[in-house]
Amino acid sequence: MDNITHSLLGLAVGEATVQLQKGKKSDLPYHTRLLFWLASFFGNNAPDVDIVFNLFSPDRIFPYLSHRGHTHTVVVGSILAFGGTAFLAAGYRWRGWQVSLKHWGIALGLAFLGVLLHLFADSWNSYGVHPFWPFDNHWYYGDFIFIIEPFLWFSMIPAVWMATQNRFQKNMLIFLGVVLVGLIGLGPFVPSPIRWILLAWAGLMAASTRLSARKRIAVCFVAIAATLGSFWSVGRFTRQQISLDLKTQKPSSQLLDLVLSPSPGNFFCWTFTALESESDVYRLEAGIFAPFSSFLPVEKCPQILTPEQRPSPLVASKNPNSASYLWKAEFQGSIREFQTLAHTHCWVRNFLQFVRTPIWEVNSEQVGLADQRYYRGNQSARFGSMLFESKKNTNCPGYLFPWIPPRLDLLSLR
Repeated sequence: MDNITHSLLGLAVGEATVQLQKGKKSDLPYHTRLLFWLASFFGNNAPDVDIVFNLFSPDRIFPYLSHRGHTHTVVVGSILAFGGTAFLAAGYRWRGWQVSLKHWGIALGLAFLGVLLHLFADSWNSYGVHPFWPFDNHWYYGDFIFIIEPFLWFSMIPAVWMATQNRFQKNMLIFLGVVLVGLIGLGPFVPSPIRWILLAWAGLMAASTRLSARKRIAVCFVAIAATLGSFWSVGRFTRQQISLDLKTQKPSSQLLDLVLSPSPGNFFCWTFTALESESDVYRLEAGIFAPFSSFLPVEKCPQILTPEQRPSPLVASKNPNSASYLWKAEFQGSIREFQTLAHTHCWVRNFLQFVRTPIWEVNSEQVGLADQRYYRGNQSARFGSMLFESKKNTNCPGYLFPWIPPRLDLLSLR
């Protein structure tokens, strides 16, 4: 997820802890409240410290394998949580601020919880995480939330706004809310029927500011749970429906994976990528699906994140469109060719530790490999795509990550 979501979640958890610790007392000391907020905020953002490593990346593949890499694991995340709490302790000691040992224990717990929440939140979308290293190096994908979700922002902004007493922070949260409302009202991301649902949700959450602090933070977390539950439920229904339709259309094909991602703020529109195999043929089909087409037909779904253009090696889909399906592109390749590339080309092999939806193109001089989740053409310059020299194992990377390739199933087929 984006760091605004991580930050808001961290502050909301910190405020919930403040309310739970207050008990019947009028309030906690300011420095104790600040400690809870900072510890939770830090924990919810700490795993993204790997972005700093990418500034010193030795090549273009390294960032794909290092981001959401070791720092996005329970083991290293726990070390970060302890280190962050120690840093806060040093800062408090330097400022002469006194906090009880009990509250320092709670702060440490908040930092650990924040790391776990970060990993949990990052697992919601199609990018994936592998949090259980070194015991399990597989990728895990939630496929039910877009990386930026307005429902979540609206659920948390009012409670966090009421919790902070800092004018700058309050103004920043107001600015964030206004920008979000503006994008929903004027931007192309959200179709008209969904726009009014989102704005009504924003108004409902804004009204929660009239509640007591405890009730307000409770409403915040109920709203988060409702958002996640709604997207997860519709996503599960969408997966079942698309899988059933693909099985009906191509009964002899094996469905290897079905990648899903909803539109921002809209569980009525889902982009999908289906990966299938049949004999030596690997097939990828991408499109948009509207699970409730009687309410919102697929042609009303936003397509700004799904380009009309089909850059090579993608071609136009042969499947007919309907009220529920808008087929965008497809790709076919030889499984044996893919396996040969992976086994003989060290750069391809490394990149496949990240690529979930592979498409490729080979000629006498170059090998083009891309992840269709992010491919928009121009393999040499865009995120999710690479252009390699056709020479097999020339100047191989000097590093090795332990991540199991997402398409191990494809590499293992015979």
